[in-house]
Amino acid sequence: MKTESSKIGNTFGYMNTTQFLGAANDNLFKGLMIFLLIGKLGQDKASQVSSTAAMLFVIPFLLFTPFAGVLADRFSKSRIIMLVKFAEIVLMGLGCLAFWMSNTVFCYTVLFLMCTQSAFFGPSKYGIIPELAAPQHLSRANAYLEGMTYLAIVLGMAAAPALAQLTGENYPLAGIGCVVVAVAGTITSLLIRKTPAGGQSASSHPLFFVEVWRTLRLVGRDVDLLASVFAAAVFMFLAGFAQINLIPYGIEVCQYNAIQSGYLFVIAAIGIGIGSLWAGRLSGRSLEAGIIPLGALLFSIGTIWLAANPSKTWVFIAIFLMGTGAGLYIVPVQTFIQIRADRALLGRIIAASNSLGWVGVALASGVVSLLAGMLNMSAASLFIVLSCLGIVTFLVTLYYLREYVFRFVLSIPIRMIYRLRVFGEEHLPIEGGALLVSNHVSWVDGLVLSAVQHRRIRFLVDRPIYESRRLHWFFRFIKAIPISAADGPRQLVESLNKARQAIEDGYLVCIFAEGYLTRTGHLASFRPGLERIIKAADCPVIPVYLGGLWDSITSYRYGKLFGRRPRPLEYPVSVHFGAPMPADSTARKIRQAVLELSCDWMESRKYYRLSMAQTFVKV
Repeated sequence: MKTESSKIGNTFGYMNTTQFLGAANDNLFKGLMIFLLIGKLGQDKASQVSSTAAMLFVIPFLLFTPFAGVLADRFSKSRIIMLVKFAEIVLMGLGCLAFWMSNTVFCYTVLFLMCTQSAFFGPSKYGIIPELAAPQHLSRANAYLEGMTYLAIVLGMAAAPALAQLTGENYPLAGIGCVVVAVAGTITSLLIRKTPAGGQSASSHPLFFVEVWRTLRLVGRDVDLLASVFAAAVFMFLAGFAQINLIPYGIEVCQYNAIQSGYLFVIAAIGIGIGSLWAGRLSGRSLEAGIIPLGALLFSIGTIWLAANPSKTWVFIAIFLMGTGAGLYIVPVQTFIQIRADRALLGRIIAASNSLGWVGVALASGVVSLLAGMLNMSAASLFIVLSCLGIVTFLVTLYYLREYVFRFVLSIPIRMIYRLRVFGEEHLPIEGGALLVSNHVSWVDGLVLSAVQHRRIRFLVDRPIYESRRLHWFFRFIKAIPISAADGPRQLVESLNKARQAIEDGYLVCIFAEGYLTRTGHLASFRPGLERIIKAADCPVIPVYLGGLWDSITSYRYGKLFGRRPRPLEYPVSVHFGAPMPADSTARKIRQAVLELSCDWMESRKYYRLSMAQTFVKV
């Protein structure tokens, strides 16, 4: 059975609560300040006030995020978070004073300082997650973090007008609410487990784009990591484009006023939160990269739907779908950056990713202004442009992650047909190579193994089957490795080298050591060539037992494939992973470990089997 804890930990909960309160407070203060200045300067200045606030919101993230990343790699991230939260109390106090004085410049200055404080918070917020959560919990942690962030945005945006009305537009009194939220966030930051200092001594360049370029040059050695950094920036660009265009869309298409149109983003934020939580659930203890193109596709469908000028009800659904796609997209990307990046450089890499993201937001603002202002395009037409950009993102991610997507899509019918139960999943490494040695019961064994975990597997396949006309394209696509007992020395060495290289590249490699599908349902002897493969791979060996597939129509239990009618859906199948064995293990010891897992499978079935007396009564 699974032995690892399914809980992320209380200290992550404190950190998530801290960032939730911070994000809510940012939007609460910004909203109160905008209402105050519009009331002071007049309704005709509403657009000017909103655009100035948006500009001041972005500039600190561009200027200070790279420096904040350097600090996160040098000092304790938990200590940085605590100091930033203390600074938030001081800034919210100054905000109350600015509200009382009703001074425009003072209000804008406090907003700029508040966003600067948030810029210093960002790299430590994301960088501390791998220090608070175990690797198998990173996807869920990022899902909770993104989900709570957008919930905080929704509540902060909704609380601003409510608090203004509740206090009778007494903004100094309403500002006290911001101080209270800042104090609460500071208290929860004190409960976060202290993390060690990074100890990096790298200096930061005063020009943010130079520092970002330096970091990207370091990241460039890992092409996949660099692609993930740019993928996160693409998300910020697309999300920024959508957010900027939602208010004009609400005014032009839905016939709302500006304030009512602002609530459309609330629907998108709820969608992002739900999509983020869904991404965490789909990823489980690992990383499900196959949902990244799915998220881009849902985002594109939502924008196309909006461009079609639907009724108001369908507008809400389309915006929600667009937000859900964005959530599915960003969580695996953020998780991959945290898993793949060097821990010593994680703060700088996250800072560079965030900086590129804010550049994307600024670029989106410029593109919308250009298309809407100079070319006089409508808001619905702008969503056509956005849908084209979303489709390009979908196609690029689909091509780049085609193996992950293929595995994810194939896992859906497998999970519908079989009720899969997994035991010993904690024995599978989150990253790094390993050799899986499994029994071979049916033609869908490989699909079942791919469906119960999220890592790519390179299967060793019997060469005649690999080269068969109908299946050759499939095995080439999944990059299976052909091997046969009849291979000559040159072919055998080539296959062993491919298996070893795949493991060194961090893949799981699976071999069905019996060499053929069982005709009896019992575990046959392992081929002697298994030890040569293990010796060549020089990696942990994980025994695997597939239980329940002998009753499948894809086995030889009934004399031939599909020898009877299929049973109802959700047929019970169990997959048991054993503890890793050393690379010098003999084929006999590995077979014994697989046999012991078969006993575990029989033991697990006792709960579902009737006793002799129950069977007699039933008959």
